[in-house]
Amino acid sequence: MKSFAALTLGTLVLFTATAHAAPADTDRDGIPNSRDTDIDNDGLRNGVDPNVDGGVAKSGRMRGRFVGDRLTNADVNETDIDGDGLLDGSIKETDIDGDSVVNAKDKDMDGDGVLNNRDSDMNGDSYPDLIDITNDNGNGTFLIGDEALPVTKEVSLAMVEILAPPPDALITVKAYQVDPTVGVWSVLTADRLLFSGSWKIDANAPGGVNLFYLASSPGENRFYGQYPFGPFTFYNWLDGEPVGFSNSALQESPSGEPIPGTIFESFFAQNYPGTRVSTFAGNLGTIYFFDGQLGDFNGLAPFITQQRGLSGVLLQWQSSVKK
Repeated sequence: MKSFAALTLGTLVLFTATAHAAPADTDRDGIPNSRDTDIDNDGLRNGVDPNVDGGVAKSGRMRGRFVGDRLTNADVNETDIDGDGLLDGSIKETDIDGDSVVNAKDKDMDGDGVLNNRDSDMNGDSYPDLIDITNDNGNGTFLIGDEALPVTKEVSLAMVEILAPPPDALITVKAYQVDPTVGVWSVLTADRLLFSGSWKIDANAPGGVNLFYLASSPGENRFYGQYPFGPFTFYNWLDGEPVGFSNSALQESPSGEPIPGTIFESFFAQNYPGTRVSTFAGNLGTIYFFDGQLGDFNGLAPFITQQRGLSGVLLQWQSSVKK
């Protein structure tokens, strides 16, 4: 028996096929697709053919007949560009377009005519690289030491759905551990607001992913938000409870001057009634802490609003200092 595994939102699915199944041979020329330099025998080499596994055969037993599929390499529904039976995001697919150049050395690994450095989906799995956590050399893997971990595109899509970030945000997702399967994520908005946190594959979590994983405190959810040189905020809550925030107001401004926490007091009082204020005498002066709640988590929108409000207060203070 031949088998391969796919990790789909916390469920390990094992697919099996008989060892006697004949290898794919689209043009029936006796050469398996995995070794055929012109899979559809249309006269175009795989590396320059816009549809590697579909076309009109120019010779042989299928001459004059259309063989294969009618999906171009760039089609979002084309999941196996070279028709070799290996999905383009598979850990075993080392030559996505079947041009005999391994993905790591192929300047156009998905054979869509767009060079990797200009291609928004360089491995051709139909998911933009900005949200695709399976684009390592086009192999669909994370390399963790000497072990390759296949992580499917459904995980990155679940994260985008849960966070609901702005369409112009830069999303980064990485894995760093196999068992349990955990990693980190970040969202950087166009105005440089950065949110970050940790994720874990968890079949019991919505979408199969716990996006606010905190290893040191099971059951607690946490992520972070901050502008460059701005107040640092961490958000945390227990399942079923409102999202709380804790804001540390003392950070150094670009000018090198400490930012006084008092400038944020009226902002929190007006926009987040009930916020508690506490202070701590540190080496750089008094550190202000603001602790409050934002309600249930429903995407990043309310957190972006809060951070941009804080940034506005900070910019106003910086303007007054310059005067």
